[in-house]
Amino acid sequence: MNKPQETPTQHETLLLKAESSFGWMSGMPSGNLATFFKGPFAEAKPFIQNRIQETLKKNPWLAGRLRKTAEGNGLALCWSDESLQEELSALDQDESSIFHINPSGLQGKVSLTQPYEELCRVVLKSDYVVPVGKVCLKEDLSLFTVTMVEIDSNSFMVLVSVSHIPADGYTAYAILNMLLSPNPKAVLALDPKRDHSFNDKLKEAIGHQEKSVLDFSLPGILNAIGKHLFRPRPQGFFFRVDMEAVEKEKTQFRQRNGQQESAFISTNDILCSTLSRMMGFSSLYMAVNFRRRFKLNTHGNPDAHGELLAGNYESGILFFEGDFDKPEQI
Repeated sequence: MNKPQETPTQHETLLLKAESSFGWMSGMPSGNLATFFKGPFAEAKPFIQNRIQETLKKNPWLAGRLRKTAEGNGLALCWSDESLQEELSALDQDESSIFHINPSGLQGKVSLTQPYEELCRVVLKSDYVVPVGKVCLKEDLSLFTVTMVEIDSNSFMVLVSVSHIPADGYTAYAILNMLLSPNPKAVLALDPKRDHSFNDKLKEAIGHQEKSVLDFSLPGILNAIGKHLFRPRPQGFFFRVDMEAVEKEKTQFRQRNGQQESAFISTNDILCSTLSRMMGFSSLYMAVNFRRRFKLNTHGNPDAHGELLAGNYESGILFFEGDFDKPEQI
């Protein structure tokens, strides 16, 4: 008589090659999402606390840690059923390593009227954002944290920080939605198991030469360091978009091109082309989420387009002079 197979309590998923690379582990900052709310802090806290628990139950890998594989073939994301239960219990007792409430490093230092640059300086220098991957690996740190800060009697901030090693921007915003959406059905299970054919599929999609430029090669790293050390500090610009003007340009494009099936431009196409021309760009890098762009291995899950895959399935497309003069070229 065969013994019933025991469910493993230890879980491990091998990360993508890029996620384990020196460039990513040393240089990719965490995704840090600060959301401000009007309303009483005391009423919101149990809601957020409960959502963290529900999100962890569906996504136990968020309680995981980075580990070097025994085979020496990269890094793995590891977690256990026991560590998950410990974290869930700690949340009930306000002793969580993930959920931080009114920490002294942030309380009284953030506000609704704060300039964006000042908010970034305060938040990113605090102990409540997840550091780069190599620090998380070396110091056995959490890869996911949530911090609530009471601003005054009727406003507060929720800061969600997710390491970029197990989660790209798409994954981070999916987690944010699980935590903050009023819809209880927003909490979904994302699959942390990687499609290790992604790198080859990406190379075929964007071109071998373009892929080699985007990879964290030694020349690329040295070039980035040189620009950081010897060129002026980059500036960030913020624009308010006139959506009526955007819709007008879409309408004019359709009128010029009739009802052709390929006659489509997106808001992103228009903004990339317009801003590049206005600011005199010689090149343009556009980040792209490749879920739905080509078929990914979803491990038997009917989610054939990869929307429920956690991980880094993003990259970018490079455009050079002449490539982005018109929105349709994007």
